[in-house]
Amino acid sequence: MKGEPTVRRLVWAAMIAWIRTGLLIVSGFIVTLIVSAMLIAVAAVRPNSPVLDRILRKWSQAWFTLGGVTFSADGATIDESRSYVIVSNHQSNFDIMADLLAVPVPGRFMAKKELYRIPVVGSAMKATGMVKVDRTQHGSSVHAQLTADARANTDAARSVIVYPEGTRSRTGELMAFKRGAFAIAIAGQLPILPVTIAGSHRAWPPKGAVRGGPIVARVHDPIETVGMTKDDIASLSERVRAAIAADLADLNDQLSTAPHHQSRT
Repeated sequence: MKGEPTVRRLVWAAMIAWIRTGLLIVSGFIVTLIVSAMLIAVAAVRPNSPVLDRILRKWSQAWFTLGGVTFSADGATIDESRSYVIVSNHQSNFDIMADLLAVPVPGRFMAKKELYRIPVVGSAMKATGMVKVDRTQHGSSVHAQLTADARANTDAARSVIVYPEGTRSRTGELMAFKRGAFAIAIAGQLPILPVTIAGSHRAWPPKGAVRGGPIVARVHDPIETVGMTKDDIASLSERVRAAIAADLADLNDQLSTAPHHQSRT
């Protein structure tokens, strides 16, 4: 039948994609273990060493190379001496790597508590100041703890990376934003730095196989929160979401016509 060769090709392509995904996960985990040991060693000697951030960026580049990803970033030139609450859309496991490479300041992301149970990796996350998030807990005490952990990072001249959608988008479309990132920024009177990521959903969709390809990021101008109060959280969230949504549409259009191949570190 005419359709049989096409079906076989699709099945074969799917098998190759899942084999590639398995190889990426195994090789990426090995790289992560090695990098984690390096981070622990450096942090034990100098907790705020800039070497930590160079290692994290090399780790990000390694994952992109293993995953067949080409990466580029553009947008605003920011003051690298400041700390920010970096707010980004979330489509893929590759988003963390994209944010670490796109923004030229030390960044620490919020990570679910389950990751801290991984031997060596959990210790490295703790040593480098990643913010532990318990998704089963809610309320003011949890918010206070997250704000305190974020403040510890900004006091150490680091920025905090937050994905206000709370989880990866299954469709690639921008979901509703939660309030936490904006409450943290206003509590610390820290500027919000929006970052839009496009292409990562296709490169590695949630619960899907790795495809690789181009990922692009755009850094927005910072949004100051000095003088804002908790009454401004909703409007600030809407403003940031609108900016990211507009650039997401623009970047997706660019990807559909011209792939990006240059890397920014």
